[in-house]
Amino acid sequence: MEMDSNSPHITLAQWDTDFFGLRIARIAQDTLSHDHALRADTWCRENDIRLCVLLADPDHMPTAHVAALHGFHMMDFRVTLDRDLSAPIVPPRRTVRAFQPSDLPTLERIARASYTDSRFMIDPWFPAKARSDEMYALWVRRRCGDVTAPSSFAPADHVVVADSDDGQPAGFVTCVLRPSPDDGAPLGMVDLVAVDAQARGQGIGEAMVLAALAWFRSQGCQHAEVVTQGRNVRAQRTYQRCGFLTRRAQTWYHRWYGLAD
Repeated sequence: MEMDSNSPHITLAQWDTDFFGLRIARIAQDTLSHDHALRADTWCRENDIRLCVLLADPDHMPTAHVAALHGFHMMDFRVTLDRDLSAPIVPPRRTVRAFQPSDLPTLERIARASYTDSRFMIDPWFPAKARSDEMYALWVRRRCGDVTAPSSFAPADHVVVADSDDGQPAGFVTCVLRPSPDDGAPLGMVDLVAVDAQARGQGIGEAMVLAALAWFRSQGCQHAEVVTQGRNVRAQRTYQRCGFLTRRAQTWYHRWYGLAD
């Protein structure tokens, strides 16, 4: 179900809809006019949408005003950071290793507890917060190669794991290779990053990210990219220590139906 060519590109987010049990739509463009907002609203009501999502360019101020007028609530900032892999990569100060299948139960536990600042968790109207925790557990299962897990995520190309002093997994980074949108060259994506709450502050996240960067370089990547939440200052500082620079910021908006309208 898509709108016509005179309307914003909006579709049903099928996997999100199936997983969370409520109909979620996504506006693909990153700007919004008054006319497009009206058309999107009509489409959402005709298709029984509960949540309409917009990822907007924050530099386009008319979008912020239009979104507010049409019931969209600013929910989060999405920050994209970039790392030039031709620059030196400092060796990790902690030993890290590649994923082993026996790690998976611990990595799932860490994933369930690590993403409390996601836009679904902070949205006061989101009714399926427990499912958000499970989404990240499913995400890491798929990235670690469990293709039986019901998810749209493909297996990662590499997974970095760090152990705590007792030898148990204390964190992970999943690494994904994608063609660069600029020239088609391999681009390293730092995908999921998590550190057990009991092991934070020990340099584990930084060590894993540095190991991921070295692996990307070994695969012929010239750049690496990572995305995080604007409020996640701890993660941003880790990436900055590893040589990442902020490249882009975007704003997530949520528009709910069936609350008071």
